[in-house]
Amino acid sequence: MFSSTNRFGTIFQSKGIDIHDPVHGTWWPTPAHQQKAYEYNLKWKEWIKENEFANKEQVLKKGRELMKEYGFKVNF
Repeated sequence: MFSSTNRFGTIFQSKGIDIHDPVHGTWWPTPAHQQKAYEYNLKWKEWIKENEFANKEQVLKKGRELMKEYGFKVNF
């Protein structure tokens, strides 16, 4: 759910979010992942750019919103 690309992983970790914690993960079937990953990451990129100084709770809130938008069960 929290992209582990170098660009995003570093940002999320700097906010105190363990991107490798299973509670933040979800299964994304391969076809959907291949089709939607770019779009999903673009939404994070734009949000991070506009919310550079967001705190951990704000990032988690955005993560929950994106998960719901993409039809994932939120576990945190």
